[in-house]
Amino acid sequence: MRTLLLGCLIGASWAQITFDKTEHDFGDVVEGPPAVHTFTFRNVGDKPVKLTSVKASCGCTTPSWTQEEVPPGGQGMVQASYDTKGRPGAFVKTITVQHSASETPVVLTIKGTVKPNPNAQTDKYPEVDGLLGWATRRQTFGVVKSNETPSVTFEVKNIGQQPVELIELVEAKPMFQATFSPKVLAPGQEGKVIIKLDGKAARAAGWKHQSGFYEILRIRTTDPGGPEKQIVVNGSFEIVYSAQELARAPKAVFPVTEFDGGEVLEGQTVEYRFKLRNEGKGDL
Repeated sequence: MRTLLLGCLIGASWAQITFDKTEHDFGDVVEGPPAVHTFTFRNVGDKPVKLTSVKASCGCTTPSWTQEEVPPGGQGMVQASYDTKGRPGAFVKTITVQHSASETPVVLTIKGTVKPNPNAQTDKYPEVDGLLGWATRRQTFGVVKSNETPSVTFEVKNIGQQPVELIELVEAKPMFQATFSPKVLAPGQEGKVIIKLDGKAARAAGWKHQSGFYEILRIRTTDPGGPEKQIVVNGSFEIVYSAQELARAPKAVFPVTEFDGGEVLEGQTVEYRFKLRNEGKGDL
């Protein structure tokens, strides 16, 4: 009886896989690039083995694996890629591997700690130009009056590995002034570009009442990735007249503001001229 049983065991084919390890500790990783590790396994049985299902415990971990059958003595792999962007702190994630060698799955584990990267681009600064990331490069002043000096603020961050100096506006019109805070951005440092619009200077430059403006401003920097940066401001302009100006201003008066042409035949042209007179002090 024992001899027959041994013969049956020797003649049977079987499948089995063994992983080099089932847990990997990344330790400390810097936020930004994915943390990637490849688990390898060997088919130690005498029949082919196929991975039938590989699932991660969350959407932040992406697995890839050997798709074809692994022959006896052959090797395969399961790769785990953890997305570190926007996920500072400790993490423990698992990947469940189903395979044809057994109904019992293999559970692989990755863990580590993501350290914040002060130089990483974030969703707050999506507009990247060289070493600088901008929250936005377009701002509106709204309605600017000739007796006001409003300002708009651009948020900027140095996402590079070296300091960047914000030097000056390049060939800007006299109604625009810029303030940089700070003037030199260290790697990872956030700052502000404040643009002021002098309404009095705009009027002196000939800006018209109730006119719109759209200006491209250029900023000279020390960014080796492109020293000149562009930002855009727009809005509308209104002149606020003084009492003296209003007293000297023209004034249009229409003695008649309504005309009734009565019955008009089809095809007939009716014409009426409205008269106006200037009752003000200035030319109209």
